Amino acid sequence: MVTDEKGSSIKDVSFEVTSDGKTKIVKPDNNSAINFGVEENKTYTIKLISNVKYEMEDVTFTCIKGVSDFGTPIYRLMNGNIEIKSLLLKNKESQPPVQPIEKEFTFDVLCGSCGNAPIAKELSFEVIGRDNNKVTYKSNSGVVKFKLVENEEYNVKLVEDVEYELSDIKINVKKLNGELKVYKEDGTVLTEFVMKKKSTGNCVEDLCDFSDKKITMSEIPIKVLEDDMERDLKPNEVVTFNLYNATKQERVAEIKTINGKLPALEVYEKDDYILFTSDKNKDFIMADAPFIKEVSELYFRANGDGNLPIRHKTKNPYATGAHLNIERIVVRPLETHEKINEKYKINYVRIKQDKNNPQDYSKVKVIFTSEYDTVVATTLPEDEWGVPLTPIELYENVQYSVRIEDPDNKFAIENFPFTLVDKSERGPNHPKKWGDGKYVFDHSSCGNATFLNLVKKGTENDNNTRITCSNGNTTVSGMNFKDLKLQTIRPDKSLVKGLEGKDFDLFRFKLINVKRCEVSKMADGNFVIHRTIKDGKIAKNVYQVEKDGSLTKLTFNQIGNIVDINTKTLSIYDTVIEYKEENSQVEANKESLQQAVDKAKNPETTKDKTDESIEAMNKALAKAEEVLAKEDATQEEVNKAEKDLRDAINSLVDKPQEPEVEKVELKNEDSSIVVSGDTNTLEKDWKLLTKGVNPSELVGKEYDSYDINLKDANNREVQPKGEVTVTIKVKAKVEKLYHIDGRLKEIPFTYENGEVTFKTNHFSVYAVVYGDKQDDNNKPGEDNNKPENDNNKPGEDNNKPGNDNNKPGQDVKPEDNSKKNRTSKKANKLPKTNISNVSYALTSILALGVVGVIGYKRKDEE
Repeated sequence: MVTDEKGSSIKDVSFEVTSDGKTKIVKPDNNSAINFGVEENKTYTIKLISNVKYEMEDVTFTCIKGVSDFGTPIYRLMNGNIEIKSLLLKNKESQPPVQPIEKEFTFDVLCGSCGNAPIAKELSFEVIGRDNNKVTYKSNSGVVKFKLVENEEYNVKLVEDVEYELSDIKINVKKLNGELKVYKEDGTVLTEFVMKKKSTGNCVEDLCDFSDKKITMSEIPIKVLEDDMERDLKPNEVVTFNLYNATKQERVAEIKTINGKLPALEVYEKDDYILFTSDKNKDFIMADAPFIKEVSELYFRANGDGNLPIRHKTKNPYATGAHLNIERIVVRPLETHEKINEKYKINYVRIKQDKNNPQDYSKVKVIFTSEYDTVVATTLPEDEWGVPLTPIELYENVQYSVRIEDPDNKFAIENFPFTLVDKSERGPNHPKKWGDGKYVFDHSSCGNATFLNLVKKGTENDNNTRITCSNGNTTVSGMNFKDLKLQTIRPDKSLVKGLEGKDFDLFRFKLINVKRCEVSKMADGNFVIHRTIKDGKIAKNVYQVEKDGSLTKLTFNQIGNIVDINTKTLSIYDTVIEYKEENSQVEANKESLQQAVDKAKNPETTKDKTDESIEAMNKALAKAEEVLAKEDATQEEVNKAEKDLRDAINSLVDKPQEPEVEKVELKNEDSSIVVSGDTNTLEKDWKLLTKGVNPSELVGKEYDSYDINLKDANNREVQPKGEVTVTIKVKAKVEKLYHIDGRLKEIPFTYENGEVTFKTNHFSVYAVVYGDKQDDNNKPGEDNNKPENDNNKPGEDNNKPGNDNNKPGQDVKPEDNSKKNRTSKKANKLPKTNISNVSYALTSILALGVVGVIGYKRKDEE
C-alpha cells in the first residue's frame, strides 16, 4: 500500500523498481496498492519517480520465504530485519527544512613506502569545504578523524611534512542504504590515507628514515591465559623472548621478564621490531591474537619515550582488525606435546617445471644461506604444481641467498633474497586465497617466491643489474637488484679498532627494500662494490669489519679514483678503505692478479674445456705471470693483465658433451659365445650368430672353429664400430687361437675357467686349437676301414643342403664339436704320419672298394 503521513491512500504517483540492472515502472491501482512480481531471495530497489508533491527515500528489500503459524509457506519483503508492508510518502509542502547530517569519520594513516604500516608520528591534514572553509585535523598513532557533512564535497591536503607526502584528494559524503560514507572521485569508499616517503633518488638516506635516535619504552605487563581467563604473570615465573629488529634485519638481544613484566626496552624510535618466544621456554608460549589467529610473535614499534609500544601490523580488510595500542603481552601455558621452535618448517616451495620442455631436477640441491644458518633442500617426485623441495626450516624475516648445486652442471638460479614473512593480518578471506599464514617472497621485489625458476648453468647472471646512489659515488653489481635501492652511510670512524693513526674511510653499504623500509641482506654471492674515492688517494688495504670488530682483508682493484671491492656479502658488514701515506712510494696491488693466476692454474678451471680455449688462456696466463714478476709494474699494467686473464678464463669453452655410454653384451643362441662392448662399438638391437666350420688350414689339429657374424635390426651383416671382447666356452685348455681369413693369423688370448677371451674389431672365422690330433687307427682288434657310424652310409651326402654342419646361422656348441671329433671320420682327421706312402695308398684303395660294394648292395636293397 502507498500512503502519506496521515494514512491517506495515494494513487497519482509512479515508482521505478530495479533488480539486476533491469528496471520497470509501476503505479498504484485503484486501491493504492502496488502489484508486481518478485522472485524468492532476489533483491529489489524501489524509487519514487520525481514528484512535485511527494518524496520518499529509496527502499531496498529482498523476498524471503517463511512459514505461517498454520505451516503454510508465506513470503515477506524484508529490509534487513524490517518487513516492508507499505510505502510512506512525505508531503513536500509540510516538511520542515532538513538539517544537514554531520558525522565523524575515522581514517587509517599509513606509510605506503613501508608496507602500509601505520604512521605513529603526528601529521596535519587540511580539509577544505564549501566557500573555501578550512579545518585542520591532526593524526594520532596512525589514525585521523574528520567531521564531515552529508552531501558536501571537500578537498583534503596533507600539511607540508619533512618525511611524507600525499597528493590532494577530492571527497564527497553520501548516504547509501541509509548509511553515510565518504567517497573518492572514482566512486570507491575512502577508509585510509596512504602516505609516500619523500625520496631524493636511488640513494635512500632520506627515503626510509632509519633514525639513530634511541628511546626507552615503558614496561609491558605479561598476562597468562588460562581457562579463558587472564591472570598476571607471577614474579617467580619467567618468560624468555628474543628481540629482532625487522627494519635493520638484526638480532638485538635475549630478553627475560622481571617481576611479571617485560622490562623497559631501549629501541630505535622509528624501527619495527619482532618479539619472538625463545625456545628456552619450557612453561609458556606467546599467545598474541591481533587478527583472531594466534601467533607466537609480537610485531611492534616504539610510540615515544616512556610509552607503551604500538603495533606495526594493524591493517586487515578481510578479518577483524587489530587494536593499535599494546597494553599487555599475553602468554599461555605450553601444552604437553608442544615444543617451541624458533624456525618455521615450510613444505610448499617448488621448482617451476616447464610443461612444454620438462627437465630432470632429481640431482639438484637448493642451498639457502643467511648470516645465521645454511639450509639444504633436495627434490621430491614431481607433482601437478611442479617439483617439490624437501621441507626446509627458516628463520622469519631473515634473508637467504639462493644457489644451486648440480653435479651435472646443467642448472643454476638467479641469486635473490629469499625471505619468510608473517601474513597473519590477511585473514582467511583474502582474495588471493593465501590465508593468514607465513609465506616466502623475493625481498628484492616483494613478489611471491613459492616457485623457483631454474636456468641453464652459465646464464644465471645474464639479467644482473647495477645499483647506484644518485650522487654516483657508490655502485654495486653482482645480481639483479630489481626494486632495491642503495643506502650509503658514513659511521663514526672511532668504531674501527686497530687502525688508529691511519688514513681510512668507514662505509656502511645497505640494500633497502623501500616498499617495506627494511634492509635487505645477501649472505652468499659474488658482488663488487665500486666506490669513488678522493683524487690522489691510493687504496692500501680494504677490510670487512666483522661482528666482533676484527678486520678481514678483501681483494680489490683501483683504477684512477675508483676502487672495486670484491665481497661475498652485502648489507651485513661495514667496509673500511685504508689509504697509503701520501709520501710513500706507490706500489701496484697484485693480490687480485695473483688470485686470477691461481685460478687459471687450478686443474678444475680447465677441466672438460676445449684445447683451443685452454691455449688462449695460457697465453694470457704467461703475460700475467710476467707482470707478477715485474717489480716496477704499474697498477694499470696489473689491472690490464688481470682483466685479460679473467676474460680468457671466462671465455673457456666446454667440450662437446659425450653421449652416455652403456655396456652392451651380445650372446649366441646357447650363450657359449659372448661379445662384449658398449654403445660406442655395438648396438643393443644387433644379434650374434655363429656356426661351426671345418677350415682346411687346420687339418691334423684338434680344434673348434666358428664363423662369427653380427646382424643389425634389418638382418644385414655388420662389423663392430671398434674393439670388442669375445669370450668362448671351450672343452679343454687351448694351445692357440687363430683368426682365419684366407690365411691363419695367430692372435693373443687368455684362458681361464674353461673360457678363452680375446679382443677384435672384425668378425669372420675364429678357431681355438687344443693341439695335434691323437689318431685311433691302430687300436688292436678294430677294423679301421669299417665305417664308424651312419654318417658314412653309402649314398648319404654329408654336405647336402640342410646338413647341420653347414646350416646357415646355426650355433654350434663346443662340446658338440668335440664329440664329433672323437667319433666321426671327418675331413680334419688324418692318418698317423708314420705310415709309408705306399701302404697309405693301398689302404685307401681297398677302403674305397669296400665302401663302393656296400653302398651298391644297400642301394639294391632299397
